[in-house]
Parts: sequence; structure tokens; C-alpha cells
Amino acid sequence: METLEAIAKALNVKISELMENEKNSDLHEESELADIPIEKLNQYTLSYKGHTLSQEEADDVIELLEAALKRWKK
Repeated sequence: METLEAIAKALNVKISELMENEKNSDLHEESELADIPIEKLNQYTLSYKGHTLSQEEADDVIELLEAALKRWKK
């Protein structure tokens, strides 16, 4: 839960919004995203709620995702 809180804080969103999005997520969309290696995410334009993330914001999100995955794999 700490990792989710850190991501939520970095993206300036509420955890309840993240949980709601997770419940309503499109499984087909998730499966496509699962095929993208995290280290290649910087090749894409990342956006959140219609706001295109700056390169610095995108790098921060990617770092958080990498840290969360490393922690999850332990």
C-alpha cells in the first residue's frame, strides 16, 4: 500500500480514484500494456487525465513503477 500511496502522491491523485480505476479497467487494454517492457515506456508519450506528462514527470512515474515492480518481485 505504501507504493500505491507514493505513486498517488507523485501523480497528485487520490488512492480511491486509483482503486476505482483498477476495478473498472479494461482487461484488453491491460494485456496490451503488460507486453510493453517498463524500460521502453520512455519511448511513449505518457498522459494522465488528459494532461500530457512532461519528460521529468514521465521519468518520475517510470522510476516509481520500476521501484514498485522490484519490491513486488521480492
